[in-house]
Amino acid sequence: MPANKKPASKIARKSPKKRKPAKPKPKIARIPPATTGRPPMYSNPEEMEEVIQDYFNTCDAQEEPYTVPDMAVFMGFTSRFSIQDYKNKPMFAHTIKKALSKIEGQRVRNMVAGKGNVVGQIFDLKSSRWDCGRSVKLMPRRSHWLGLT
Repeated sequence: MPANKKPASKIARKSPKKRKPAKPKPKIARIPPATTGRPPMYSNPEEMEEVIQDYFNTCDAQEEPYTVPDMAVFMGFTSRFSIQDYKNKPMFAHTIKKALSKIEGQRVRNMVAGKGNVVGQIFDLKSSRWDCGRSVKLMPRRSHWLGLT
């Protein structure tokens, strides 16, 4: 045994320090989420669906294309992001998805028929997560690895 090391039985063990009891955290008064912020503009999906249908009827009468920002303004919102907020609410999700699908359907019909700026419609569809299904991967020629050149 080395001279500078003590045997394990002779090592003085320190008693653990006693900790002070933790101070109780102050309770913060929390306001329920339903009572904060601006009240919702639409209380039920049926009411929202009527307004959305009025928007589509107005666009059809004026022969205007459907757009999400125009629909948002027609519904009384200040931006299209409010529509996304309502889409995240389970009660309104179906109504919003149905309206967005109708807008998307008009884009696809116009693109297939060649109406309007097709490139702009393709851009719009890609920004709403459409994919053309084509991807090109550039790979090096491997024939030289096998000595076939």
